[in-house]
Amino acid sequence: MKKILSVFILCVLLLTACAKSSFGAGPTVIEENAGGRVSDDMLTKGYFNLAMKELREGLNSDNNTNVLLSPLSAYYALTMLTMGCDGNSSAQLTEFFCEDSNKADINRYALKLSGQEDDKLKLANSLWINSAAQEYIFNNQYKSFLEKYYGADCECFDFNEGTEKKINRWVEKKTLGRIKELVGKMDESESRNPKILLINALTFDGQWKNEYSPKSINENGKFKNYRGDLQQAKMLASTESVYLSNDDATGFLKYYDGERYAFMAVLPNDSELPLAEFVNSLEDSWLNSFYQSAEKSKVEVQMPCFSAEYKIALEEMLQREGVTDVFSGKADFKYILNPESYDKIKKSELLPLFVSGVIQKTFVEVNERGTKAAAATVVEIKDTALPLEEEKPRLLALNRPFVYAIVDVENGGIPIFIGTVDEL
Repeated sequence: MKKILSVFILCVLLLTACAKSSFGAGPTVIEENAGGRVSDDMLTKGYFNLAMKELREGLNSDNNTNVLLSPLSAYYALTMLTMGCDGNSSAQLTEFFCEDSNKADINRYALKLSGQEDDKLKLANSLWINSAAQEYIFNNQYKSFLEKYYGADCECFDFNEGTEKKINRWVEKKTLGRIKELVGKMDESESRNPKILLINALTFDGQWKNEYSPKSINENGKFKNYRGDLQQAKMLASTESVYLSNDDATGFLKYYDGERYAFMAVLPNDSELPLAEFVNSLEDSWLNSFYQSAEKSKVEVQMPCFSAEYKIALEEMLQREGVTDVFSGKADFKYILNPESYDKIKKSELLPLFVSGVIQKTFVEVNERGTKAAAATVVEIKDTALPLEEEKPRLLALNRPFVYAIVDVENGGIPIFIGTVDEL
């Protein structure tokens, strides 16, 4: 079983004293007839680019550590934030998602992906409002939009010491107990706590299409880690039918039951090149090109069982990619606030809201039965049916550091999760 989990949090903070907040009438988040600018194919390419940027950020932050990120969890959480933005804040975020796109494009693509949720992939979104911010009136249209289109659970109460326990219980429940303590301890002083939390949590549970027999499991296999040390590994042997290759790496797809999702392995051709250097040498579009190299071919595969937990802050990566205004006093949250509060901020009669953190926490377990995984992200506002020709099978052993992803085959192979194995 392969299990993967992810949680993503965005937090928006205020630097001001607070009391009881309320909701009021405000502008419509997106007009029903709003038109997009780019195709779904372009948005898919943008998604692949986001995945590479996330992976690169993880490897550059934590060299020689197994990293695991969920581009899908990040996409949902950041989309919910984007829907609340206007002006340059909105433009920077949509450009990050896909060049020349607008809010209607991003919303359409996110809803397309969420509309295909199934028994393997489960999604959950939430909006948490700190009601201690009395002087800020929030836009009821924004809350209703997230509830209607993103199925968000919306909670409004005073954030104080102990509040993190309630929020973390929600995350833990939505990730089947796999992600714990996503949100840090709240402060006794309400003014120092986040004013808004946007959270996406997702889980993936996939059984292999073809499970491993006892004869195909080697309990005493070997894996050469990034230090060159040999580690004992539980190695799984199988024959797969999709081979991937280009000048940089080779790989394969191993399908889960139903064949909508697959495990994609990427083994660098240069066995001496550290994974961070390998990934840093690649263009953002490389992962999409590598997936498109798929060909029908027998591949004799050996892969290790492994598990990992990971946590990362993504705000620095976002700022390097040009998403800067939402992290400063320039943040334009026109659709999160009602017009009265929005105008007061514009007139400097209220201190502005800004994003203080973008946090993701993930978990994965891969074994002979399949995969279990989960992810959570927080934004803080502080065909395989073709017959195979007889041929000599290719050999591919994941017995040294490699990159992997859980991909959605029906949606162009976009990675739900992407990570690395540097050691066991």
